[in-house]
Amino acid sequence: MRIVKIEIKNFKAFYGQYEIDLTSSGKNLLVYGENGSGKSSLFLALKLFLESAQQQHSFDDHKNIFVKMADEDKVRLHFQENEQAKVAIFEWSPTVYPPIELVVAKAQGFIDYKSLLEAHFVHREQREINIFRLLVDNILTNSINDVTQRSFGEDWKIVQANKLPTDLDNFNDGLKIKLSDLKDKVSEILEKFGYAMSVDFEFEGISYHQNDKTLVNQTVLLKVNLVDRKIEAPHHFLNEAKLSAIAISIYLASLLLQPKSELRILALDDVVIGLDMSNRLRILDILETYFVKEYQLFVMTYDKYWFELIKQWASNKIWKFIEMYPKRLDETDFEIPLIQENMSFIGMAEYHLKANDYKSAAVYIRTAFEKLLKTYCQAKKVQIAYKTSSGDYESEELWQAIVTRDKDEIGEKIIQEIKNYRKVVMNPLSHYDIEKPEFRAEIEQTIKAVGQLNHIFERLKKSELQKKNEELIKENADLKRQLKRKEALDPST
Repeated sequence: MRIVKIEIKNFKAFYGQYEIDLTSSGKNLLVYGENGSGKSSLFLALKLFLESAQQQHSFDDHKNIFVKMADEDKVRLHFQENEQAKVAIFEWSPTVYPPIELVVAKAQGFIDYKSLLEAHFVHREQREINIFRLLVDNILTNSINDVTQRSFGEDWKIVQANKLPTDLDNFNDGLKIKLSDLKDKVSEILEKFGYAMSVDFEFEGISYHQNDKTLVNQTVLLKVNLVDRKIEAPHHFLNEAKLSAIAISIYLASLLLQPKSELRILALDDVVIGLDMSNRLRILDILETYFVKEYQLFVMTYDKYWFELIKQWASNKIWKFIEMYPKRLDETDFEIPLIQENMSFIGMAEYHLKANDYKSAAVYIRTAFEKLLKTYCQAKKVQIAYKTSSGDYESEELWQAIVTRDKDEIGEKIIQEIKNYRKVVMNPLSHYDIEKPEFRAEIEQTIKAVGQLNHIFERLKKSELQKKNEELIKENADLKRQLKRKEALDPST
């Protein structure tokens, strides 16, 4: 089962009606969102919807504060088992909750940067990292206690309500078994980060204090070994990258230990903040190894470079890419999400120009120009001096190489326009004063010129491709004629 469509109306940042169509195949979703764009509201809409089948969160607590009247506020998800099956539609609204049968969708992982902070940073003032509440209330709440065959969330409620010795023993024995499984799976995932680290969990067991009538020893201590050496107070010793890797590994490992279910979701909202690029690439390897085949993924980030990198890694057949930006609503003082699908850099320049954000428009059109040059040089095999890193190539070098090679095809007019606008708009040193209104016309003309250059390049690439196809057709015809001659001379061939 997969989510095939998301409908949101008047929830958190979403003012009015929004739809995200994931097609009948239930594509994975990759989201880039600037701060204040509604990206995290989308994450929360999915999370609270699925939790509300059991916990019944109040929709009114999360309603967009600028909506003045009741107007069918809702989050509605469309589910489908396969492309031929009937679509099931469920809703969460002020008066409606998703049906309890959606509780079978226990294999849900919603992880954001705040969740990772709970795993280590909240313990900064302490020597030990106690993650008992984090495990019981969140990470392992849906995992099955092998002793009772109930979830740990259910067992913990029973223990708190009854405080019976048998219930305590069953809970303690089951949690010790699960922590042993979790330790092995966490260490396995940590290996993929390339760190010589492993973890362990110290749990003595909960007991009932008769005099105070309280449950004591609610403690699971997270222990970390680095190069086979136990690290005291790891949250004080290890750097943020290693702590983030441990936290991510705990969350992902716990998800793999949850019971199999028809709907398996992994949603990640900016979980790579504390990781450098090498570790981020390892996240992609972990997703590929453990989650891509069986889970529907929702990955959200405010890092545009990371977004573009995932787009290259992901297959277009199973992924949908959207970008979210804050948009001021008419003459009001608040912003609403603007959702764009696969918007180009030129499209982004046009968007920011309409919003009178001239500096951002200039940055995006310069980026569009640079990407256009690199793509064209690669496709047409334009000869330029070799450099060890693609980032070392200046746009001027690429542009001059292209002009030297294809000057006549590009045309003197567009070459002169690009030359002029590169000085005024596409020069990063000029952006300190580009917010002045008089630059609007120059930016408009630059966007137009780069767009025309893009059309010229596309035409030249298509022309060359057509020429190659014609050469292949001619070559194939020649081979057929040669074969017929051989058959005429020697029928046995």
